[in-house]
Amino acid sequence: MLQGAGPIAAILRTMDFTLLDAPAESLVLSDTPMPDFEIATGFLLPLSHRLMLSAQPAAGPSAIFGRRAATPAEVEASNRFQFDSLLDIVVGPDKDILERL
Repeated sequence: MLQGAGPIAAILRTMDFTLLDAPAESLVLSDTPMPDFEIATGFLLPLSHRLMLSAQPAAGPSAIFGRRAATPAEVEASNRFQFDSLLDIVVGPDKDILERL
């Protein structure tokens, strides 16, 4: 069992979740699905090229679950995080091969 599972679950129980449908002219990029730090401040999790999950600190005493259209700014924020993450994270089959690239 992962040692971080309990603390992460505790944080997620205090958040509001909203499914965000990307506008017709937008695509959601995905490579690194969610931040690995400060998740309690909120994050956007790409689920597909047209759908994201928004997790934000709960606005009230109990979590809210909903669905709505994403704003262009939300799509841009998610895509910016994904793009910026590509600069730091590379996943490949073999470390030696990646270091030769």
